[in-house]
Amino acid sequence: MFPTSITGVIRFGLEPFLLLIFCQIVIKKIVQKEPLKFGKVSLFILLFSIIGLISNLLNSNNMVIYILGVRPFIRYYLFYLIIINLKNINIKRIFCLITITFTFEVGLGILQVYFPVLLSLFSSESVVLGKQVIKGSYENNYSDIFIFGSLGRYNIYANYLVHIFLFILPFYLYKVFYSKVNNKILPLLLISLVAIVFTNSRTSLISLLIGGIVIFLLYRKLTPKIIFSLFGLFLLALVFLMIGVSFEVEFFNRFTTIFTSEYISQSLKTDRLHVLFYILPFILQSKPFFGFGPGEVGSDVTGGTIGSQALFNTTDFINNPFLSDVGHVALIAQTGLIGYLAYGLIFLYSLKVSLSIFKDTESSLYKSIAMGLFLNLCVIFFENFSSFNIIYRPISAYLWIMIGILFYIKLNTKEKKYDKNIND
Repeated sequence: MFPTSITGVIRFGLEPFLLLIFCQIVIKKIVQKEPLKFGKVSLFILLFSIIGLISNLLNSNNMVIYILGVRPFIRYYLFYLIIINLKNINIKRIFCLITITFTFEVGLGILQVYFPVLLSLFSSESVVLGKQVIKGSYENNYSDIFIFGSLGRYNIYANYLVHIFLFILPFYLYKVFYSKVNNKILPLLLISLVAIVFTNSRTSLISLLIGGIVIFLLYRKLTPKIIFSLFGLFLLALVFLMIGVSFEVEFFNRFTTIFTSEYISQSLKTDRLHVLFYILPFILQSKPFFGFGPGEVGSDVTGGTIGSQALFNTTDFINNPFLSDVGHVALIAQTGLIGYLAYGLIFLYSLKVSLSIFKDTESSLYKSIAMGLFLNLCVIFFENFSSFNIIYRPISAYLWIMIGILFYIKLNTKEKKYDKNIND
């Protein structure tokens, strides 16, 4: 509903705004003669950026394409830097803001089921920035049941719901911030499960199941909360039936189809399995160590695989639209195995720290944050076999906020005891 010039600022203005905030913090640190905190994560970011640059130079690619190609991986890294360099943060306030946003998105998604006009109202239109057209995310072939909240695409919306659900759930399990409204968070979580079902995102449902298994391994308690959660899953099963009957959507067929021999056979020919079993070996044989350069193969910067025509002379690669949908392969294609491992160090180190804090702390607050991030990292690894969600704005922004909070705790507690609550 806004002019494209204003829309562009709204959609893409967050990154320079974060940079301004960080510059303000840097100036304040210099004035107060305090050291700037970066943490080990920054070393991995630097390593990944350098490897990307080497890849770009080896392939004689355009430097602008390199900058635009690396940017989606690290654009919200500033969230991390800002958070760990603050003297005091109010984790409760951050959590409340995340919960309020989550509540709005869940409610909007449910409303879109019954009022499909909201789909077009909240779809993102194409935006012109300079001479480049940033295409909108809304597709006309979506049925009314493929809801997407305000996030443009059903799969991004479903990923977002799963990730925030898994972040909030530990706070509920450990009774953090919920002394008076503890019973109100459970309905929100259950309704969010219903919204996830309505998205029809198969990857998100499977990732939610994976998250549930990880929770069981970490929590190891069959409390009334777990029983309520199981009851909620039973209600969710009833919702599956309601969807199939009321909206004439063959949800079960859509979900079970991915396990049939016909689907697997077709996927091996053109879909994500084709990317994993045919395109990935080709990439590893061609340029295994440094790839084809950030922003090239499997990147929106050059139009996904279509923009990589100069790199592949095989029609099979040029016409395959799924390379940019398999995040692991797309990252290897751009930066090679070395770049892939460098970027993976960010997640492996965060996993290690979150598990360490979870085991060592007696604070329910810290346990919740550590578990929430651990769950998110596990789910992200799985989801990137059928999506590229590490570069999706709603996923990467919240992920870097979670990582920032976790390492703020690590950097601001005595040794490794994690016994000091910060604004608990």
